[in-house]
Amino acid sequence: MYKISGKQQFGTVWDNGKCIAVFHKGTAYTNDTKKAEILREKGYTVEGEADPVETTEAMEEESKEAARVDESVEESKEEAEEVPLMGVNPEKPKKKGK
Repeated sequence: MYKISGKQQFGTVWDNGKCIAVFHKGTAYTNDTKKAEILREKGYTVEGEADPVETTEAMEEESKEAARVDESVEESKEEAEEVPLMGVNPEKPKKKGK
């Protein structure tokens, strides 16, 4: 991740109508190389490098794990539908006075 420091303590930096950095206590962070280069050209100090991109194997493992979580959520929803809600009367209410 790029760490940007320099000209300002707080606030934002804009380029062509888009916010490219938000400074808090004199530092801003970004993982976008294009934004880091724009800030460097504007005179800010840019340190670090972009985070490595995840490999496809790691992404596949995450998607498999997400699918397992989705399945378990669906199963728990089915179980929850079988249990009646407490304090809820499933029968029609009786009218008073007649």
